[in-house]
Amino acid sequence: MIDITIFFTVAFAPALAGVDALFGLADGSLGFPALWLGVGPEVPLWTSLATGDFLVKFVAALLLLAPYRALMGRFKSLPALAM
Repeated sequence: MIDITIFFTVAFAPALAGVDALFGLADGSLGFPALWLGVGPEVPLWTSLATGDFLVKFVAALLLLAPYRALMGRFKSLPALAM
């Protein structure tokens, strides 16, 4: 969540609105319409990107945390080491 907060704070900061013009580029705003996740209704592009970002992180968390949980269940059942 921290990376998303930083990204959207910087991406939509009014103080940084002229950075594209400073480098001679076209407006890089993410507000133009695009299909939601490439298949849904038209929404601002940043909405589709944010949804995709969240879904990738959610699936990665599920895939990585499930084996961790299974391994921790095995290690917790082991007796403590005597010192």
